[in-house]
Amino acid sequence: MIYQAWIVFAFTLTAWFLAPLAGWAQQEPFSTTTRRRLDESTRITNKETGKQIPLREALRLEDANPNSYYLEPIFDEYGQASSYILRPTTAEEKQTGRIVTRELSKQPKVGEPMPLFVMQDVDKNTYRSTDLKGRVVILTFLLGLNKPFWGANQSKRIAQLIGPFRDTVNPVVLGVTNTSAEKIKDVLKAETLPFIPIPDSGGFHQKFSIMGFTSYIVIDRTGIVAAVVEASEQDRLKEVLEKLK
Repeated sequence: MIYQAWIVFAFTLTAWFLAPLAGWAQQEPFSTTTRRRLDESTRITNKETGKQIPLREALRLEDANPNSYYLEPIFDEYGQASSYILRPTTAEEKQTGRIVTRELSKQPKVGEPMPLFVMQDVDKNTYRSTDLKGRVVILTFLLGLNKPFWGANQSKRIAQLIGPFRDTVNPVVLGVTNTSAEKIKDVLKAETLPFIPIPDSGGFHQKFSIMGFTSYIVIDRTGIVAAVVEASEQDRLKEVLEKLK
């Protein structure tokens, strides 16, 4: 019998909600969870020993030492949790009861090559970062294409930011979202999106340590990170694209 377990990963994020008449509303925190299935084939490394351990041992350590360990997913170029590290929780995490899953220090660095990524849209077209060199790429990080995170206001806002540069910069704009392919297809029947939606790609949110939504990573034509634009400073996206004309 294959030993397996469903692990629930919970974390707190922030999003900016666009008010219908008053512009950007206050940034609001919210909690979200993700369930992932792990089994005997899952690669887990004990950070304290540097050795690989089986899932049973990782869960035994967690159960025997409540709040002392966190099974941290490591995301590959496809945005999938392909391995895990069992690490001790920090003093702050123990005190607050909140696991730190995203750190600014782990975001792609401006002026450095963009880490490899491979994304696929609902029509099975593949977007590999190495193949996109020669084009400006805008990764648009969205929570989901559903209320309260998405609506006409959000779509209009992104179109206003990027639209003026469609001809001069001609960027490849990818919408990185947790929304499933089926739901995206339903959305596309009702509206034209200002980006190419990438379904079930929320793993990239954590891989690139995206702290709030909507945020952007802009990659120049040589594959170098030109800017990381946080949710609170979206107007700066225009300045970045102006320099890439």
